[in-house]
Amino acid sequence: MFYRKGIRGNSLPPMTLCLTFDDGPGRTWDEGDPDPREEESRKIGPGPHTLLIAEYLKNQGIRATFFFLGRHAAQYPDILVKVKESGHLIGNHTFGHPHLPDLLARKGAPYEELLLTDAIIKPWVDGRITFFRSPYSDWTPELYMALNNTLALSMNHIGPIDWDIDGTDWLSWQNWCITQYPDAQKKCADNYLKAIRKAGNRGIILMHDSIGDRENTREGNQTFQMLQILIPRLKQMHYHFVRLDEIPDIVSRMNDPFRFALKASNSKYISLQDGGGGKIMVDSPQVGPGELLGIEDLGFDKAALRAPNGRFFSPGNGGGDAVLADAADVHEGETLDLVTFDQTHVAFRTAMGNWLTWTRTADGDQLVASAFPFGPPEEGVFAVEVRECRQPVTRELLMFMQDLVERIGSWRNRNKARE
Repeated sequence: MFYRKGIRGNSLPPMTLCLTFDDGPGRTWDEGDPDPREEESRKIGPGPHTLLIAEYLKNQGIRATFFFLGRHAAQYPDILVKVKESGHLIGNHTFGHPHLPDLLARKGAPYEELLLTDAIIKPWVDGRITFFRSPYSDWTPELYMALNNTLALSMNHIGPIDWDIDGTDWLSWQNWCITQYPDAQKKCADNYLKAIRKAGNRGIILMHDSIGDRENTREGNQTFQMLQILIPRLKQMHYHFVRLDEIPDIVSRMNDPFRFALKASNSKYISLQDGGGGKIMVDSPQVGPGELLGIEDLGFDKAALRAPNGRFFSPGNGGGDAVLADAADVHEGETLDLVTFDQTHVAFRTAMGNWLTWTRTADGDQLVASAFPFGPPEEGVFAVEVRECRQPVTRELLMFMQDLVERIGSWRNRNKARE
């Protein structure tokens, strides 16, 4: 689900940081050259070094999150494999790094930027959720609505992920390219230390393992070298590091119920009387509890629709009959192809190749599975309307937060004992 406001790290305990990197992956050396990982770090020149960053952080016991651009990920699939193997998260940063609100205003398709990238990075994403960060932190109410109502995205994404701490590393590398400033790495590390203190010594940190829109800055990137200055200093000051999916507020959002309504071409919503179990009508003029549906993402553009009572939509023999909300589990009959038509419209195809459509009956407009060999008719295309539903803080979440604080305290005590 996408949220109205960017998600930050203000739920983190004191002295706790989350490292995130944008615009990769990238590498600088020629594959035919000797592996630079065997050289001393001081011999490694400027440029994108995603793999070196991932391996360095792994050796430091730090798990980070890399928000990759689709066009860069397509160039370096081997880096994605190794980043995941190093224990880091991979997130979606669009395909080409556009200003998404501008793209939407020009009648473009922001959802395609995310879907294209998903198709490339999905095999290396941990779990069912893909985290999303918007380029330039651009986010508007219109973009929020557009991406949320793209069901293929909103059902398995969380975003936008914002940040609390920005040491403007890209600006340091831009200046380095222009002036060959010899102390750029140290100066950049100092900038991050100042930004961390200004943010209250906790939060999500923004860095760049490559650059999406400035060639001269990409060539001068020294984030890998800068980290070798910054990380030891932060450890010496007893900072602790967590991965993005360990931030308490994000853990809470990962457990938020995903709810949406489907509006048919008759301008009515799919509606389940008494929460489901019987015939499914398409006759509600407004959205209430009986119209809020759930969805099970089965991967590979397949899904199962869930009624408010927790039962799944079942098309029976897959064709001609009424669709019921009475299945306790998902089997072949409940597995549907999710077909995205545009930013807000979808259709559902059964395992038998028939389409979920509405038809007029003596009891009213009803959901059925019908055969249409050339694609769904107008009655089989539905507009998606997602509803933001925040889950109240649970006892389990409170226990998770307490455990996180205790683990951080134990880590600090061990470090102090070593000193």
